Amino acid sequence: MKPDSQIEFFGLVELYHEGRLGKPLVKSYVELLSELSNRIYNLEDTYKRLVDIATEGRYNETVLWAVRERQVVGTAQATLLNIATPKVYVNEVVVTETLRKSGIGHDLMSLLLARIEAKWPQARRIELTSSPKRNTRSFYERLGFQTRETDVYSMKL
Repeated sequence: MKPDSQIEFFGLVELYHEGRLGKPLVKSYVELLSELSNRIYNLEDTYKRLVDIATEGRYNETVLWAVRERQVVGTAQATLLNIATPKVYVNEVVVTETLRKSGIGHDLMSLLLARIEAKWPQARRIELTSSPKRNTRSFYERLGFQTRETDVYSMKL
């Protein structure tokens, strides 16, 4: 299925420099992230962190958004870890539930992968994790990712 023609794709830095990174847009982003987990995100803190990323030109972070009618309806993010073997971690990939399977996630990930290759040519690997409950294996495999045998550990702070 083709994505909605009303969907626009933006990088966080572009939105900021165009004067479009306002709190209503960030509020819709926070609401979207809540679809990934039960975590409650603080709007003010999130807004400040996003402005910091956009204004400091953080070389090691990339944030992409799919926007429709001034609402964030999808996001994909990447972070470069440039120690020993440079690798990129993709995280917080989500499309709002009502628009899943519309092609937005594929387009977001395709844009993100192109930016990763252009911005961080030294990276040797792209890694991501996704909860088995989300049933995303075939989605990521179609994009070229392979499942790895690994134990993934996590610790709450």
